[in-house]
Amino acid sequence: MAERSRLSEAKNYQRLKQGLSLGGLLWTPALLAALVMTPLSRLMASAAESLVTGPYTVLAVYFLLLSLFFLFFDFPFAYLSGYVLEKRFHLTNQTPGAWLVFFAKRAVLSFLFSLGLLTALYTLIWRAPDTWRLWAWAGYAFVSYAAGKLFPVWIVPLFYKYDRVADESLKQRILKLTSRFGLPVDQLYTLNLSKTTRKANAAFMGMGRTRRVVLS
Repeated sequence: MAERSRLSEAKNYQRLKQGLSLGGLLWTPALLAALVMTPLSRLMASAAESLVTGPYTVLAVYFLLLSLFFLFFDFPFAYLSGYVLEKRFHLTNQTPGAWLVFFAKRAVLSFLFSLGLLTALYTLIWRAPDTWRLWAWAGYAFVSYAAGKLFPVWIVPLFYKYDRVADESLKQRILKLTSRFGLPVDQLYTLNLSKTTRKANAAFMGMGRTRRVVLS
């Protein structure tokens, strides 16, 4: 009986989680359509041009306004899916304040990273109008590689703390398993995800010397 109840609860959780995710996915094109079909985007551009001068600063302010617009309308979905639903099913250890700090930190990092990419793209468009597509593809390949390699050593530690796996038996079993599938690693860590969630998790991160298996 208890097993059936847990299974039913898991199904309800998954159904609600997928519903919120789908709602968020459908909401994004609706916001894009609103920008295209109304003067809103032009108003943001005009506001940016009235606040600052210079193409790069105008671009940065315009992108900031655009990001705040999306953040404002996406926040309810993020809060319902990331905190309210997790709290309802007893899957989070966060308080509302802690979740908000986590959300804000992630939003700021995402904005800065995206702004850097956008600035690089427009630099190529302005300075190499005939070949910018080729350079953009090359840059995309480089950034994808660098992000995969550096994500576990630069980004993850901003949110969580790594610790070496102490259980030698568990470590050897996992390393043998990864080696069997052609993914040899020599780094096995635990991550203190317990400060945010009660769900068990595991991940394969990094490339080359930063490649590692992470458990929580």
